[in-house]
Amino acid sequence: MLESNMRCRGQLLFATASAEVLPAGHKILAAIAAAAQRRGAAPVEVNGYADTTGRKSHNQKLSEARAQAVAGELAGYGVETGRTKA
Repeated sequence: MLESNMRCRGQLLFATASAEVLPAGHKILAAIAAAAQRRGAAPVEVNGYADTTGRKSHNQKLSEARAQAVAGELAGYGVETGRTKA
């Protein structure tokens, strides 16, 4: 039986103050995409985060951009875009 929720146990790394996924994050995203594909049509929720350095408004935009970047990477690995919510 599959759990209803999957959580990323690894850490996705981004360039400082950027939504660019660093090379180390691609292996993690490939594994997440493979797991999502095994789960059929289950939705995939992506949350972005930023540290507390900088203005709150900047960090909110950065968090959203990072979530969108991850969703885009997952689509590149074959996860249907309609399944992801970023």
